[in-house]
Amino acid sequence: MIIIVDGIDRVGKTTLCNILKNTFNLPICKDDTRYLGSHENVIVNTEKNNTFVNLIEQGCLTDIIFDRFHLTEYVYSAVERNVQNSYMLDIDKRLANIKTANVILILVNPVDVNKSSAQHGKDLSEHAELFETFYNLSKIKHKYITNYDEFDELIQKLQEKFGCF
Repeated sequence: MIIIVDGIDRVGKTTLCNILKNTFNLPICKDDTRYLGSHENVIVNTEKNNTFVNLIEQGCLTDIIFDRFHLTEYVYSAVERNVQNSYMLDIDKRLANIKTANVILILVNPVDVNKSSAQHGKDLSEHAELFETFYNLSKIKHKYITNYDEFDELIQKLQEKFGCF
């Protein structure tokens, strides 16, 4: 089971990842370089995501939770670096075609984008809109949108659909 948890800052992604870790007994991968603003960072993040997907495709990496992944790179490249990282669309297509594990995409939306923005110290509404746009474009079969107030319901849905480890 490959679980990707994504969304803007200050919405509970890491909290959800910890709940998922305890529920499904999976490790969490959190490698977050979204704020590094250079074009080289886009290349590094693209190669890193590509490497992870290669490992997943080869069956070497089958059970993990990603606390941020390709949606973050797409959104933060566009909004923070003014770069359209279309490679993340290719990453998404590859993830959608994985046969060795269930790939699950979870978008954590803010309960209140203004509150999340205030806690973060900057307006994140453009980020939130772009996350939702990418989520809607995603070809991944198992997709869920949630927010902090709905984590229990999401966990129940995932347990019913995928069982526990």
